[in-house]
Amino acid sequence: MSVLASIRSQLAPVHREGLPFIGIFAVVTLLAFWVWAAGGSPAPAVDPAPPYALSIEGDWRGAERWWNERGCRYEAAIALLFAPGPEPVHEAVAALDQLGARPAADFGRRRLREFGVRRVPRGPRPSTSRNRAGLTRREQDVLLLVAGGLSNPEIAVRLFLSPKTVERHVSGIFRKLDVSSRVEAVAVASERGLLRRPSIEGVNSQIEGGTPKSTRVSGS
Repeated sequence: MSVLASIRSQLAPVHREGLPFIGIFAVVTLLAFWVWAAGGSPAPAVDPAPPYALSIEGDWRGAERWWNERGCRYEAAIALLFAPGPEPVHEAVAALDQLGARPAADFGRRRLREFGVRRVPRGPRPSTSRNRAGLTRREQDVLLLVAGGLSNPEIAVRLFLSPKTVERHVSGIFRKLDVSSRVEAVAVASERGLLRRPSIEGVNSQIEGGTPKSTRVSGS
């Protein structure tokens, strides 16, 4: 029995029951991708769908872009996992950790070690996993101070960090909340229930009902 015949026989009961039918095209395309990902040479009966074709052809960044344009963050990260260098794989691991996709993220960590990366990121701590936005505890601290209207230098003094480190944390917050400004970050955090009155001594975030009274736009 051919592969296509085998797939049709498996899907026939679903089709007979009148349930949504997964096209043979989609199934064969997906199988071709994973055969390629496992190191094989797929020879599908049909040309793969665009995102998988891009991956198989080596255009992993194009595949990532295709998935992201359609809001498919997990699939976009999977596309990056098979890049030929460590930097995109590092991106994929960070995205998969944020999504809670531990097995895929661990596969990415193994790839990083194969590339010879010495400092492979560990999985998120339990406190990070419990955070709805995937923020680390330090990023949460910084977010609360941003909501309180503090600038990066002021946050650095309050948390005993360097301004550069604070800048990195703010960038991480922006990426995880999918925003591009401090005002947006506070608004999105408020909508997601990520803001609470901070317990850091000497800080009054002026948050009433989850919305800050004022937030500086400047990063300085």
